[in-house]
Formats: sequence, C-alpha cells, structure tokens
Amino acid sequence: MNLIVVIRNNGERTYEACKDIIYRQVNPDVVFTVSESPFYKTLQSAYKTGIENPAKWMVTVDADVLLYPDAINKIAEHAEGVPENIFQLEGRVLDKFTGIYRQAGFRIYRTKQLKRAAEIIETSFHADLRPETMVLQQMSNEGHYSRRTNLISGIHDYEQWNRDIFRKAYVHAHKHANLFELLLPYWMEQKNHDPDFKIAITGFVEGLWSDEKPVIDSIWFEEKWNEVKYKHGFNEKAKLDVNQAIKLTLSICSHASAKPLSLNQLYDENEPLFHKASVLKKEQGILKSMKYMIMVGLKKALNRIG
Repeated sequence: MNLIVVIRNNGERTYEACKDIIYRQVNPDVVFTVSESPFYKTLQSAYKTGIENPAKWMVTVDADVLLYPDAINKIAEHAEGVPENIFQLEGRVLDKFTGIYRQAGFRIYRTKQLKRAAEIIETSFHADLRPETMVLQQMSNEGHYSRRTNLISGIHDYEQWNRDIFRKAYVHAHKHANLFELLLPYWMEQKNHDPDFKIAITGFVEGLWSDEKPVIDSIWFEEKWNEVKYKHGFNEKAKLDVNQAIKLTLSICSHASAKPLSLNQLYDENEPLFHKASVLKKEQGILKSMKYMIMVGLKKALNRIG
C-alpha cells in the first residue's frame, strides 16, 4: 500500500488501543502521531506530515476511533478507484452517542493536493468549530472534491475519558443543536445502564445554556469540566486496558450490520460532498420547531439529571 497513516491524538483514552490496532494492519514505520492544541494546529501538523512524505495517500485516524480489521486496506483500495479530482474519502464508523454509522475520524487524503489544503488552514478558519470541514468545503469549491463511502470501518467514541465526553457534548450543543430532539430520548434511555450518557446529557445542556462560543481545545474546557465534575459528583475513568478495547472492537465488528441504523441513510458514493442540495438552508418553520423541542428537552434533562 502506497500510503502513510497519521493518528490525530488529543490525549484520548483509546490512543494506545487505536495505535495497536493500526500496527496490526500496516508497517509501524509508516505510522505517525500528531498532537497539538487547538485542533486546527493538529490538522496543520497532519497535512505537513503528508506533504513531507512521498506516499500517494495519507490515512488519518482520530485516536477516539478503533478500526475494524483490514479497514485501512479497504479504504485504500476504494481510493484507488476514484477519479483524480477526488481529494478525500471518508469511511463510516459506528458512533456511540448517536447510535448510527456515520463519518467520524477516519479519512484518506490524496497527498498531492495537501499543500493547497495546508495553505487554506494557514490563512483561515482558526476559530471555526469545524476547521476540517471548512477546508474541505474550500477545496471542493476549487475542484478538489470529497466523497463519503459506505465502508463500515470501526467504532467511534467508545471507552473515552469522561472529560472528553463532556467536552464533545458541549461542543455539539453549538454545532448540532438541531439534533437534540433526536439524541435526548436515546441518551435518556441509554444512561440507565451506561453512565457515559449521563455525562453527555450534562455536557449538551451546559453547552445549550452557554452564550460563549467554545474553542476546539481540551485546555479551554478544563475549568468547565472541573466545575461540573464537582457539582454532579462525576469521577474520571481509570486507564484503559488495550486488550479490553481490542476485544470490544472485534466483538462489535462481528455483530456489525452492513445496513445503516435507524437515523442513517446510505450515501451515493458517486456524489461529492458539499453538493448544492446539501447546503440549502432549512426552512424557517423547521428551525422554530427545533428551537421549541430543544427547550422542552432542556427542561426534561435538567429535571432528570441527578
């Protein structure tokens, strides 16, 4: 395989397990780790790593993703079959907190276009909540397209630190507030047997109440997490056993369905991301309805979080 793999690490609890799984799929000599804060700097470092290496492809794996066996080879084979104007492909992972297969933290880039991507991140989007998405949007505007694939590639956000669960849920309250009415019932059901969802609810509610725009930076959240931890009596998890994480991944993989779950849909793999239809604004009536549902959900969540 003519590729390198870059792990994007932000101190995730699953980093060692993520790395171990990748080492089983490719030569460790082609695996690199980047870790900076805030996230746009990690993105810059990943692009720089790809630019400085002669490989045709750069696979990026976020450290909160645990890949299924042979996932890297499968996405590389898929990439070899796409047109030259495709800059980036995304695999799908089973996301713990939405319960669906979605794009999150597993991509493959065509390295010859990374120089332009690096220029974009250097000059723009430093404070954006979704810097990578904004870079890909700009690349698409310039004729270097992205595609989503239907490859089921791993699991996302399982076995994470409580502080990271809180942080991500807080950020999602600003990035994806319109999903609250879908997520809240699922989280309320799951929290009865998995305390991770109680922390997610707390983070989302705190984020919705706050008027302060978050920064994608774990350091920025440290004070907020300490306050919430004290208020709700949350404790941090112990260090993760790598073998336990690998067993969990293999177990989920063995039961994985090729079909999407209830909130998801299959993608047309020949249609680039950022298609005109995908960026049309939602109707005002839908937005009003979502705002109402968010406020109802807030009231229920605050009443039920003990």
